[in-house]
Amino acid sequence: MKLLSFCICDDIRTEIGKKFSIIGTYSDKIIFNVPKEQKGKWPKHLKLGFFARILLEDAAPKYFNFKMKGAEHQLVLVKGELENISPDNPIITLSLIHPQVVFPSAGRYEFTYEFLDINNNPIGAISPYIDLAVQERATE
Repeated sequence: MKLLSFCICDDIRTEIGKKFSIIGTYSDKIIFNVPKEQKGKWPKHLKLGFFARILLEDAAPKYFNFKMKGAEHQLVLVKGELENISPDNPIITLSLIHPQVVFPSAGRYEFTYEFLDINNNPIGAISPYIDLAVQERATE
């Protein structure tokens, strides 16, 4: 498996002709702007989109889990089923919107796509090269 592209954003829209519009992309950091009296109060929540194109090569997964891992926790953000996988088209596009990603604290978070066979046995995993830094900044 090979990750061809990955981005974290505010929203993803499917356009005519199966094109995607990716709105509000993040690089490697999310900063929550909070009033001074809210500084240090966690968890914080945010709607996020995750867009990936993955070359499956020899694998033929049926299901996937998209996981987020921080220093103190790991959770599955999305579980899904893959359809229409064929040797003629080994590239899959995963366009995922999570309505409320929970960040329990400031810190670094990493993401992993885990792929499973028809019996839910793991057959491979791939992680984007981005570790997302989550921070907060007090505003006046």
